[in-house]
Amino acid sequence: MPGGGLSSTECNQTQAHFKKVRMDIPKGVSLRGPRRSYRGAPRRVDLTRINHRIRVPEVRLIDEEGNALGIVPTKDALQRAQDKGLDLVEVAAKAKPPVCKIIDYGKYKYEKKQREKAAKKKSAKSTVKELKFRPKIGKHDINVRVKHARKFLLKNYKVRLIVRFRGREHSHPNIAIELLNGVFKKLEDLADVEVYPKKEGAIMLMYVVPNQTKLNAYNKAHASDKDSLKPSDEEDIDDTDDIGLEDIDNDDIEEAENEFEDGEKEEEEELDSDD
Repeated sequence: MPGGGLSSTECNQTQAHFKKVRMDIPKGVSLRGPRRSYRGAPRRVDLTRINHRIRVPEVRLIDEEGNALGIVPTKDALQRAQDKGLDLVEVAAKAKPPVCKIIDYGKYKYEKKQREKAAKKKSAKSTVKELKFRPKIGKHDINVRVKHARKFLLKNYKVRLIVRFRGREHSHPNIAIELLNGVFKKLEDLADVEVYPKKEGAIMLMYVVPNQTKLNAYNKAHASDKDSLKPSDEEDIDDTDDIGLEDIDNDDIEEAENEFEDGEKEEEEELDSDD
């Protein structure tokens, strides 16, 4: 075969021959057959034409300060860029003639990448946070969820409020509607209703979205109020934090153990007296 390799059939025949005569394989003979080249994933090719890649005879030139210099020969534009230690970059290839600008190409690539990132971030779907309720939920639990919802809205998240029904609760949807409307009254200074309460199977949904005008007014009013949240409020909002063992005194542990042992002794004495 071309390239010095052997086909698979020839490899098998050669291996069988050497096994049969019990000879060592001669040095320099490859029995692996032809190698397959692996190029991996295709590389991203930069198709932006710069400097000598620009082959058109004339370009519409913009200098490094953003001034339009009109149509000039490509050689003159390239010479002007080289004299200033910059690059001649084609920024509008479909124009006739193409529009070229004298800039630092590395800086141009970085700024372009940052613009693409910002556009991608704006076009990304907004995050939806979910809060669950029950028709018989207590006032304290409602207040905790309202504080969570306010925190999410201030971070510009959409909030989905869900009330889940069980058993006979399905026959009283008005309780869930009143509950959701009451929750929204505590959020209306930050948000608007996107989807009003509607029942879907075993749940009732309501979507609340942040209102930028209300958020700006709220942030402006509380800009100087750094300590607007009390410590108790912060604990309610961040209710996922666990109490570490370092927060518990050893004296408290010993006292609890002694009380538990005293209680067991009293129970044993009562049982003995009954017998």
